[in-house]
Amino acid sequence: MPEKTSFKTLRYNFYMAKFVFKYIPSYVVVTLFDSIFFGYVKTWIDLTFTKEIFNYIETLIKANNPDFVPVAKLFLLVLAVEIINHVLNIYLTNRYYPLVTNRLTEKMQMILYDKVKGVDLSCYDDPEYYDNFVWSMKQSASRAMESFGYIPGIIKVLLSLSAVISVIYNLDWVAVIIVVVGVCVRFISNKKLIKINYKKDVDINTVDRKINYINRVFYLSDYAKEIRLNNITDLMLKKFDQAVDEQKRITMINIKNKFIINLISSFSIDVFYQVVFYLIMAYRIVITKTLTIGGMMVVEQATKTLSTNINSFLDTINSIKSSSMYIKKYVDFMNYQPKVYENKFAKSMTNKFDFLSFKNVSFKYESSSQLILKNISFDIKQNEKIAIVGYNGAGKSTLIKLILRLYEPESGQIYINGDEIHNVTIDSYRNKFATVFQDFKLFSITLAENVLMDKYSSDKELNVKIALEKANFSNKLNRMPMGINTVLTREFDDDGTILSGGEMQKVAIARTFAKDKEFIIMDEPSSALDADSEYELNKIMMNSAFNKTVVFISHRLSTTRMADRILMMEKGRIIENGSHTELMAQNGKYAEMFRMQAEKYLC
Repeated sequence: MPEKTSFKTLRYNFYMAKFVFKYIPSYVVVTLFDSIFFGYVKTWIDLTFTKEIFNYIETLIKANNPDFVPVAKLFLLVLAVEIINHVLNIYLTNRYYPLVTNRLTEKMQMILYDKVKGVDLSCYDDPEYYDNFVWSMKQSASRAMESFGYIPGIIKVLLSLSAVISVIYNLDWVAVIIVVVGVCVRFISNKKLIKINYKKDVDINTVDRKINYINRVFYLSDYAKEIRLNNITDLMLKKFDQAVDEQKRITMINIKNKFIINLISSFSIDVFYQVVFYLIMAYRIVITKTLTIGGMMVVEQATKTLSTNINSFLDTINSIKSSSMYIKKYVDFMNYQPKVYENKFAKSMTNKFDFLSFKNVSFKYESSSQLILKNISFDIKQNEKIAIVGYNGAGKSTLIKLILRLYEPESGQIYINGDEIHNVTIDSYRNKFATVFQDFKLFSITLAENVLMDKYSSDKELNVKIALEKANFSNKLNRMPMGINTVLTREFDDDGTILSGGEMQKVAIARTFAKDKEFIIMDEPSSALDADSEYELNKIMMNSAFNKTVVFISHRLSTTRMADRILMMEKGRIIENGSHTELMAQNGKYAEMFRMQAEKYLC
């Protein structure tokens, strides 16, 4: 078991260190040079020069005609080494290290963003997923630097130790024993402290996420109206106080657990070492006369260097173990295998969409035993217009997400052009769709980029304007100071434009017009529009998409009459399937819902 644990510990750290080798190779060269220069060369120079300086001073004291020049030369040489040391440290600390750290952070966050893009949508309902993701975003780059740093750090310590041994050949071994005892106590203490700190970080991460959420509630515009018009502020402040109290509780437990350990560690190093060491040195100088003042200075410096290096080495061992506990979260996050998958022989879908088939498809969330969709079967043909209707909770949006391969069926099969969807690459499959969801989002980028959902260039201007015109956004566009180059929201731009709910929905719908896709899916994106505007917009959509396949969800059944076919859903099943005329003639659930809505409008 220990061997397996040690192997995992090293493997996790090498896993992170490889990012440094890959993205900032110059850092590898610089840190290895630093290890050699400051590990061996500077240690050797410091100890040798200390010894030589005191030897010269003792000689000068005894000499009749003292010559101070050799001592001055040594001092100047020490000064030169220290100047080089400080200049290098200032440059590396203030310029080089921040630049390479920023570069590594950028690269590693890009890796995380790419990973997040491919995880299952269901992960967003999983608190553990959020904890691991937040942890990875905050710590990935620093952990990579730390994991790599152990390599030159160990080299530096070993070289420094060899320099101590090579220079201080007559080292006082009693002093060495004192150093080793103090170091061992500190090593054991630090090992326990690492476990205590890790537990604190794990416990406090969820609490920090709650506090960050409450912070967002108070500073994001999304919540501004509700905060001002309701009593939710008191509730959120109460939850904030509870989270802070929990944060304090975890911190206090951490402090109590660390206090005694820190006390023992501090006593063994600062009190025991200092008192016992100087008593032994005084005994050798005064009583046995086996040590000079200069010799004592060399022994003191050597034992301190020895203590520092052994402590550093043992701290590194502890830190490697500590890092592996944190890195495991990153590795688990990166190794997550999405349940929405394509088989290894999947091919890109190059032919046009012909038909889509669901065969006995059922679906449930991983954390639930209850099926959301039950034994769903239907076909969608090329250029067909399909409306999906039903009361809240019927499973309409879940069905849309299965069509888009955002979820994986619990059972049953989905076919595209007669081919099982796992035989088609996910990207080429999704590329067939232009989609607008009920909970769509606009981004803090230009209007043109929001419509295209891509980079904008001048050759795309006409496409963007036509799409906005079809979405009945032209009047608003004419009043925007920068036209399609106007930034939406004021997240980053004080001159950004804030759109109303209806205007935002028109921009979202314009996305479907801007994309030349074969299959359009609309998950009730026009709910913020009045009935007349929604009807006109859907009419334009149907006319513009005469040669495309359209699937839409709408609670206003006046728009469903435009559909070729209507799927009526209830409790996760398709209970009716047919045109508006056919379903009205059946006098079933759809007819009942339609008449109920019609009566409301007549009233």
